[in-house]
Amino acid sequence: MRSERHAMKMKDLKFGPQLTAALLVLCFCYTYAVAEVKKQTKKTFIIQMDKSNMPATYYDHFQWYDSSLKSVSESADMLYTYNNIIHGFSTQLTPEEAELLEKQSGILSVLPEMIYKLHTTHTPEFLGLGKSDAVLLPASASLTMEKAVADGVNVMSMSIGGGLSDYTRDTVAIGAFRAAAQGILVSCSAGNGGPSPGSLSNVAPWITTVGAGTLDRDFPAFVSLGDGKKYSGASLYSGKPLSDSLVPLVYAGNVSNSTSGSLCMIGNLIPAQVAGKIVICDRGGNSRVQKGLVVKDSGGLGMILANTELYGEELVADEHLLPTAAVGLRTANAIKNYAFLDPKPMGTIASGGTKLGVEPSPVVAAFSSRGQPSTPFDYGAGHVNPVAALDPGLVYDATVDDYISFFCALNYSASDIKQITTKDFICDSSKKYSLGDLNYPSFSVPLQTASGKEGGAGVKSTVKYTRTLKNVGAPATYKVSMTSQTTSVKMLVEPESLSFAKEYEKKSYTVTFTATSMPSGTNSFAHLEWSDGKHVVRSPIAFSWT
Repeated sequence: MRSERHAMKMKDLKFGPQLTAALLVLCFCYTYAVAEVKKQTKKTFIIQMDKSNMPATYYDHFQWYDSSLKSVSESADMLYTYNNIIHGFSTQLTPEEAELLEKQSGILSVLPEMIYKLHTTHTPEFLGLGKSDAVLLPASASLTMEKAVADGVNVMSMSIGGGLSDYTRDTVAIGAFRAAAQGILVSCSAGNGGPSPGSLSNVAPWITTVGAGTLDRDFPAFVSLGDGKKYSGASLYSGKPLSDSLVPLVYAGNVSNSTSGSLCMIGNLIPAQVAGKIVICDRGGNSRVQKGLVVKDSGGLGMILANTELYGEELVADEHLLPTAAVGLRTANAIKNYAFLDPKPMGTIASGGTKLGVEPSPVVAAFSSRGQPSTPFDYGAGHVNPVAALDPGLVYDATVDDYISFFCALNYSASDIKQITTKDFICDSSKKYSLGDLNYPSFSVPLQTASGKEGGAGVKSTVKYTRTLKNVGAPATYKVSMTSQTTSVKMLVEPESLSFAKEYEKKSYTVTFTATSMPSGTNSFAHLEWSDGKHVVRSPIAFSWT
């Protein structure tokens, strides 16, 4: 009986040929309609024009830009025009229109928008905005750089990033190159994407990429517990202090109506169990300052901001809204253990004002150094010494021609090179270009491994690099010295001394690295210094056996 009913239902569900055909047509029409909608969706593009290639029939570049745009889309308008960093305009086009425009004569590139995120760690949280998700579109970023150059700036500093991409597709890298070619120093943030590999932003060698460093001062805050123990933390709270007498201490996770209650998020604390107490809040999930506001709104008297495994011993001093001490992971665990084990935990918080002359300082900020222990390839230029930078003696002054050779080493085409540099240049196919010859104040030396993981001490490899120094001080003679961590690499510098008779004079030298084979994956480092007795010009060297 059950089989009969099942058969009847299946029979009722059978489709005739007409219905099947109708459904197929409907599906086809829907798919076609969706494809058409996607096809017509407009996106923002930055169009870079070859200014020198404007036809004589146009009386100015703006007329040329507009005519080029209208030839592919009558309805499109120029959003911005650029005439300093790049030459061209931004607009909104469909992918098909962009493809047609890119084929026209005089068009260097048609770049689709790439979202750039603001790199910031403190300001939005201090303002109670939580983590910043603010973004900057490339058209706006290019316009900002455009206006800065027009204003005649000497230094351009930007805290934005959009991930890694080819230089020909990176509008910030292209804009920075054009600015650097005009003698403008471009400094960009390294980003907040670490510590995973490949998370660095703004990697173009013509950009000075910077991480965060500390000040020579601390802003201590102290936590005193009912068992007599005292712990130090950090805070910029400057309001009315707590009294010296101890008050009840609670862990946020125990006075909450939420599974994430330990984070002190809005609406998660139970006021009746928080009022008149100091609350231990775990860091993360929402802004640090907002946690204090949640505690205050729930009737709490103070907050201990406890680092979790994610943040380790990193301390950030914020301008909190109530007495607060931010503490590292070890201290946080000790305070929590006391709060969990003591039947009536008590405590108080006191500000320590400002401590000056902290040593060592500056050091790399904790949130800029969350990765594994550093290797030679993590060695940067170190902290900037502004006073010494006023009189460096010698500089490695990379020119546009140096970077063109660098692009040739990357196997860039003539159109790629022109897109970045505006220069007409065809790489010499008979010449061997090397990335290592970029006139950079550091050396990355790849070395051969003769027999895989076991190495091969009897086999040697040789790498030779050339660098050019410019004298930016008084006439002087500089002598070279070298220090190495390994005996497996011999270094020869020729010549061993450089004499400069006048300011802005240039001299070149060659370094030859001769290395015995080491196990694959071996890294080591060294450095060389040029000194005239007053100035010391130091270059880090990283070796890698592959």
